[in-house]
Amino acid sequence: MRTALRCTILATALALTAALPTAATAAPTDRTSRPPVHAPATTASPTASLTPAQAAARRPALRQGARGPAVVYVQQVLKVRPTDGYYGPLTRAAVTAFQRKKHLSATGRVDARTWRAVLALPVPGSKPTAAKPALTPERAAAARPQLSLGMGPTPAVVFVQRFLKVTPTSGWFGPVTVSAVRAYQRGLGISATGVVGPLTWAAILAGKRPAKANSAAAVALKYALAQVGKRYVLGGNGPTVFDCSGLTQQAYLRVGITLPRLASQQRFVGTRVALSKIAPGDLLYYQNGPSPRGGHISMYAGNGKVVEAANPRRGVRIRSLNDSWYTKRFVMATRIG
Repeated sequence: MRTALRCTILATALALTAALPTAATAAPTDRTSRPPVHAPATTASPTASLTPAQAAARRPALRQGARGPAVVYVQQVLKVRPTDGYYGPLTRAAVTAFQRKKHLSATGRVDARTWRAVLALPVPGSKPTAAKPALTPERAAAARPQLSLGMGPTPAVVFVQRFLKVTPTSGWFGPVTVSAVRAYQRGLGISATGVVGPLTWAAILAGKRPAKANSAAAVALKYALAQVGKRYVLGGNGPTVFDCSGLTQQAYLRVGITLPRLASQQRFVGTRVALSKIAPGDLLYYQNGPSPRGGHISMYAGNGKVVEAANPRRGVRIRSLNDSWYTKRFVMATRIG
């Protein structure tokens, strides 16, 4: 009986040994040092149903030992094989090399900064698209985007800088460009905001240039502005009281130019210019009714303003070029000198 029992035990041991799987020698993979997993079979990863791209969009922090579709995405873009979703030594080495190449901290972990660099790489499996033609300054300017301090670099800013001869033409809308735009706007008599908006774009694209500075006009304007606040008296010819034509006559006398005494006569001196092209120092003539005595003359001060000896109530003052009373009675503009 003892012999039979021994035979039975031996047979059982041999059967169990035969049932064990034979160990195979495998080539090294990224699973070489994978730790054992003891998670219950019923527990599913919250990202298990996501595609690699969807999981990567969440930018989870990854380090050696991590698993999932986000790891697959990193392995795909960094060309780690196999792309099995396990963050082993091979994946860690690839991430470290990528971080060094991008001048990031070479931690071997995928943090927020590393994700930004990884997601900037081509999407795995996507076909390369034809590069869009570079937007030239001319094409960018045609769209007339509003430009202001701090914008850029953009080709539209380059266009403005080239037109205004701002150097360098860096495409950045900085303080130097703002100053150039304001000077251009003042020269054209539009609001000197330093912002390139619709009116400024229209002028630039039309190739408009401010009239060259007229030293005589500048001196005359300076004199007229210095009289602001003084009284209006009909026939006043300075230095303490003025009427409209007396102010303009005395202003140009400062540069040796003698104008006729009456406003209706002064309008015919010099060169007639369009209202859209007036420059500081130009004279603006208005007619209130058919009588020559209804004539009134002012001097353009730039930036949409006019200096004039208005009337006994207002005296010598500065007003808006677009004052409705005057726009309805405007006759002509003339440039002296």
